[in-house]
Amino acid sequence: MAEQKIVGVKFEGTEHGKIYYFDPQNLELKLNDRVIVETSHGLAMALVAFEDRMIDEKELVEPLKKVIRKATQKDLDVQKKLKEKEKFAVSEAKKLSEKLKLDMQIVNAEYAFDESKVIINFTSDGRVDFRELVKILAGILKTRIELRQVGIRDKAKML
Repeated sequence: MAEQKIVGVKFEGTEHGKIYYFDPQNLELKLNDRVIVETSHGLAMALVAFEDRMIDEKELVEPLKKVIRKATQKDLDVQKKLKEKEKFAVSEAKKLSEKLKLDMQIVNAEYAFDESKVIINFTSDGRVDFRELVKILAGILKTRIELRQVGIRDKAKML
């Protein structure tokens, strides 16, 4: 029976409470350490939810993504700057959606750690043609925009 060393991390943002397994490599990680991890969307900051342990490889979804490093002061500064940019993105998205008379409520915004894109979560009772909103926001925020419709329960989790 093959075992793999893993560490559990949580992300701020949309998936509150959910713990993801990552390969800690040779890093000495402690509970609540902030770490930079590799995700399918690029690099992200996460919080160590449980320290490394061995787990049966059959329980894992392969391939296991890696913890790149412990977060540095520079990473923490970047994260702080991104939080400010997210507030601005939400504010602009709300103003523009009202101006364009779109039937949607902006919930939050999440920047990718490398600032390659911003995901804006919203709720709506029906389908929304937000192409014009995306075009204008991309010009203002100078990055790729991804709008994601979330349900009421997801909104409650995020807030």
